[in-house]
Amino acid sequence: MNKLKNSRKLFKIVLQLLVLVLIGGYITTSVVQSTFASNRDGKPNVIITINKDGSFTQEGNLFGDELLYPASVEDAEKGIGSISGVIRINNQYGRIEVTNFGVGVDKDKFVVGNEYPIDLVYSSFLNDVELKIEKGTLFAFDKTLVDYASLRDLLDGYTLDERDRFTINKGSIVDLKYTLHMAEKAGNELQNVTADMEFYINVSGDKIIDDGDDNGGG
Repeated sequence: MNKLKNSRKLFKIVLQLLVLVLIGGYITTSVVQSTFASNRDGKPNVIITINKDGSFTQEGNLFGDELLYPASVEDAEKGIGSISGVIRINNQYGRIEVTNFGVGVDKDKFVVGNEYPIDLVYSSFLNDVELKIEKGTLFAFDKTLVDYASLRDLLDGYTLDERDRFTINKGSIVDLKYTLHMAEKAGNELQNVTADMEFYINVSGDKIIDDGDDNGGG
């Protein structure tokens, strides 16, 4: 009889521990989600605002004031040699479907801190610098939308797979994580180079749908 009581007591203790673990996990997940994937108080590197009239405005620069240097993808994932940040899309217009990404590199603001010809450096930059884009789900940026595509491939737009396309409702904000990586094969001409880089959505044709006063989440 005592053994049965002890077994029941042990089972009850184990059950209570499991409940505490689940509650703790939920709280941790909620906190991380709030502060990492959808934090509206943190300052992103790039802010894209879709205005009420459907026009786009952008603040910030993907490249910033940092310097890239050749590194492996594994090192880039650890923040070694790479540049990472957050792109925030703030939709004030209507429900939109994001189907394309793209980048713009302003050659007039392309700064070369070495003695190589600018045309050579600019071409190498487009070929040897790659961009990764991730979207946050639940508590982390764990869905890869663009997996280290070269900037040259992104200049004319990158069409997302149908399964990776997403919508943003009016009044909603979506954060994307980006990582810039310079290929290990990059030459000395890319030493001490900075750039002014913009990020575009739906560059191959807008998919904006006016849904009136819908304020649902993205």
